Amino acid sequence: GLRNAPVRGTKQGDPLRSLLFNALLQRILAPLVAKWQRSNHGVRLGDTNTTTIITSLRFAGDVLLIAPALPRPTTMLSDIGTAAMTHGLELHPGKTEIMSNLTRRTGTARNTHTNINGMRIEILPHTEKFKCLGQTISFHQPMDTEVSHRLKAAWSTFSAHRQELTSPHYPLSHRLRPFNATVTPCALYAAGTRTITEPLRQRRQRTQRRMLRIIINTPRRQSRATDTRPHDHLHFNRATPPYTDSSSTTSDSPTTTTSCDDVESNPPTADDLTTDADSLPDTLGPQPEPWIDYLRRATHRAEELMQLHSIEPWSTIQKRMVWRLAATVANHSANKWTKQVTHWHPTHDTRQNGHRPRRRPAKRWSDEVTTFLQKHLPHIHPTTPSRRTVGDDINDDTWTNTARDTATWASLEPLFMGEGAAPPPPPSTTTGTTTTRNNDHNN
Repeated sequence: GLRNAPVRGTKQGDPLRSLLFNALLQRILAPLVAKWQRSNHGVRLGDTNTTTIITSLRFAGDVLLIAPALPRPTTMLSDIGTAAMTHGLELHPGKTEIMSNLTRRTGTARNTHTNINGMRIEILPHTEKFKCLGQTISFHQPMDTEVSHRLKAAWSTFSAHRQELTSPHYPLSHRLRPFNATVTPCALYAAGTRTITEPLRQRRQRTQRRMLRIIINTPRRQSRATDTRPHDHLHFNRATPPYTDSSSTTSDSPTTTTSCDDVESNPPTADDLTTDADSLPDTLGPQPEPWIDYLRRATHRAEELMQLHSIEPWSTIQKRMVWRLAATVANHSANKWTKQVTHWHPTHDTRQNGHRPRRRPAKRWSDEVTTFLQKHLPHIHPTTPSRRTVGDDINDDTWTNTARDTATWASLEPLFMGEGAAPPPPPSTTTGTTTTRNNDHNN
């Protein structure tokens, strides 16, 4: 991070502050980026013939440097520190950190800190994390780390507005609107850039349902359980929960099934037992609704009210964000890093000797879109083997070609989110070609 050296300047939170920082950083880093690219200090995107090398991501006072080897970030930080001093800026030692996965890749030990222009800069291991532009970045389980951070931020926002969200003095519709306007954006910040996986989807779904149950505050029912045990059987005192001794229970004696919350640690004493059939009424008094049944009923009630008040599930909102971001990236120019990183493969740059471990490939960000197009538009997006090899980017190129057609992409959005009908059949020429090909294969 960078900080101002001059005494006078803009106030914290001023919209002009970020614009001034962006203009000044562009002036400082423009010659440095060209120098780093000539020295191969960044990460190459695409194949070896591609000249695009990403070295940094920056906004206002936050600068994220990217380098393939550990010594290079030290050189890049030293260059920034020297160039920033000429413009009245300096590095913030408390907000400047280096994260390396050297130990994970090679197994060799790494240094815990380094000195840059007389400042001590900490080097974080790959299991640590740091925040940049509102997101938590980590080499170790990056998706789980960021989702946990976003859900924690959502709970903090929910707690800050809990009194208004749960107050019975306001109508439910008036409470759900601020929930959707404050808590939902915190939970789904930049969710379109994250891969849609089932475990993470369930985590978001459970969090949203739990918050809605707190807002709606469905009361727990009370029921009266009828005592169906024979009167000649020993009864317990009403102040003591039922207790079943497994060692004395026979196949002829009835047993009472209770939850773990109803079992005490000590068995009843002789004073708690009575043989008088008329000493207890036929009912056991009001009993609370079982907790599992209450959660199931409260969740169904929350889902019904969500549909009634047009509150979308977080998983649906994320799918829409992914779908629209795919259209935005597909319409970027070919030399833009957002377009090239979509098709990036670790083996494209032969100098880095990149490879993936022998295991099931992790789910990619574009896999959700590719699988959908293969299912609903098989005449355009043929299914390929699930095992990926070098250059197996045919489907990715196809979805980007389809996403460039904004009208077709917008018409497929409801179907992708599970709200629309099936797409129309392919044209007759394509159908005939496909049929002929299948018949030749069968013959």
